[in-house]
Amino acid sequence: MMNLIDKNFVKVQFNKGLESYANEASVQEYMAQKLMDELCVACDRPFGHIFEVGSGTGFLTYRIIEKLQFDNLTVNDIAKTSKQKVQELEKVYKMTIPFIEGDAEDVDFPHQLDAVISGSTIQWFKNIPAFFNKVAHSLQPNGLLAFSTFGCHNYKEIKALTGVGLDYLCMSEICTLLRPKYTILFSQEWTEVKEFSHPLEVLRHMKHTGVNGVRKTPLGIMKLNDFIRNYGLLFTNQDQKVTLTYHPMIIIAKKK
Repeated sequence: MMNLIDKNFVKVQFNKGLESYANEASVQEYMAQKLMDELCVACDRPFGHIFEVGSGTGFLTYRIIEKLQFDNLTVNDIAKTSKQKVQELEKVYKMTIPFIEGDAEDVDFPHQLDAVISGSTIQWFKNIPAFFNKVAHSLQPNGLLAFSTFGCHNYKEIKALTGVGLDYLCMSEICTLLRPKYTILFSQEWTEVKEFSHPLEVLRHMKHTGVNGVRKTPLGIMKLNDFIRNYGLLFTNQDQKVTLTYHPMIIIAKKK
């Protein structure tokens, strides 16, 4: 499978498509809700400084504000348009939320953090082990890393048909990367299958939820008519709908 992620392209796509993402990304929104629910159970205490990586549409930022007690919240995103969502939340909640624009793999993190929280973001990273080490360096002892991401069965239909996609890690691989510096408090994964009436709707959905960060789209490998025909033949269910599989994962870990 080819992983052709282009970070500059990701930035451009999310800057252009934040509103369409918010309208289409129902799976990601549920993951944000689930992550916060589980974090509240795993760690029922006030926080000092929280840093959110990949604030995007504000799905998770809103829930952090609503569900957690904290002294300070700083957020980051690669897309500058995300700052508009943060500013909207600042007005609603009458608080200041510093925004750090840039690639989370490159920008400097605040130090002495109590928690780093991220929703549906780290699958875009080129060096996830380095990111985990960077977070550990920024956390206070016993600080938390809580995140959602997607596992190795995500978009399995696209991978099977085109050979193109992100190099998603499985849960066991992520846990192995975490264990040298973290104790895993909670982990969960599941699959969710979305149905569409036509393969073209699958492509539109993927475009609106950011998969165009993989520069070589399925249609760069296959002609449109071939894609439509083959997708329909391989991935039509008994209800005569075509399917697209999501593989969400949630992990909460404590720095050793």
